[in-house]
Amino acid sequence: MRATEMLTAAAGAAAGTTPSTASVAGLAGASGGVPAAGAGGNFPLGAALLAFAFANLVNVLSIWLKEKKWDARKFLTSSGVISSLSAAVASLAVAVGQQEGGDSSVFALALVFAAVVCT
Repeated sequence: MRATEMLTAAAGAAAGTTPSTASVAGLAGASGGVPAAGAGGNFPLGAALLAFAFANLVNVLSIWLKEKKWDARKFLTSSGVISSLSAAVASLAVAVGQQEGGDSSVFALALVFAAVVCT
């Protein structure tokens, strides 16, 4: 159970009712309490994709500054400046840790995955 679900369930238990899973998502975002993770989106996926794109952008800009020519194909290649895959899996592990907590098995899986990719 996620933190927002636990907070909403605790509020319902205090009032003497047990909210259903469908109403938990609605109450968490609409009641002004803790918003749903990523405001309805997938926060870890968004963080990983953003880190991947940013690392590739830095890669392209550094190649452009060094070689003084623009090559958009370098956006999808790794040239040793910043590994975009390492940035993606590291940000994924951090985002999963923030969302699920450091003691969850999903975070452990993301952390081991990041360690394997980064080595």
